[in-house]
Amino acid sequence: MSHAVIRGAEWVVSAERAECAPDGLYGARCLRCGAGSPLSDNDPKPVGMWALDHTRWLGLEHSQFVVTSQRHWRVDPALPVARVKRPDQARSPRAHARPRGGLRRSGRRAMRSLGRRLVAIAARWLPILTAARGGDRT
Repeated sequence: MSHAVIRGAEWVVSAERAECAPDGLYGARCLRCGAGSPLSDNDPKPVGMWALDHTRWLGLEHSQFVVTSQRHWRVDPALPVARVKRPDQARSPRAHARPRGGLRRSGRRAMRSLGRRLVAIAARWLPILTAARGGDRT
């Protein structure tokens, strides 16, 4: 199995390579009667032979199986990547990055503040303006 690095998490998922860990465990279960084969380490052949024998002993009604294979994985911290020294004149990639708050966040904040001010002004002047209009009509 190839290594997979989950970006940002700094962890590596890989196959377990300890001395006692098998490459795979194989097993089968009959769909008709539910009988199961013993698990086999690293080799699916004994499980296949069990399925053939099971069908031969019990008949063609017992010819469908669910076969499972299990692998052992491990998760380890990723090794730190050697940092490359940059010349003093070179800018880091972060120098060109957008500010953390970004324009969207500050723009939303400004629009919210403007909206509140407009509501306050309307609440203050609307009664005066409507009263003046109402007086003109009568």
